[in-house]
Amino acid sequence: MEKNDQMSESFLLASLLAIVGGFLDAYSYVCRDHVFANAQTGNIVKLGMSIAQGDSFQTVKYLIPILAFFLGVFITMFLRYQCMYQKWLLNAKLNKKKNKENSQNKRKSLIKVNE
Repeated sequence: MEKNDQMSESFLLASLLAIVGGFLDAYSYVCRDHVFANAQTGNIVKLGMSIAQGDSFQTVKYLIPILAFFLGVFITMFLRYQCMYQKWLLNAKLNKKKNKENSQNKRKSLIKVNE
């Protein structure tokens, strides 16, 4: 029963995201000078058309959101890996401290056995 609930929730979420994404693209295309906000494919098609037509102003207009998209992806991935690296360092420090405590406890137990 939980699997069906989860699947229906995923379908609902996907549907809502598609509707919102479509609305944002329609809004930005109609009201924001024919640039897509959500679908970079549309911007790439428009960029190719403007390059083929030799229209440098339109080329720059479509290149800006594509570059902003890639910059956003790059920053997100950079921050993600930074967080993962910080977590890895923290775990390494904690494991080193735990190993040091374990070795000290072993030494103490060996000293007690030898006495």
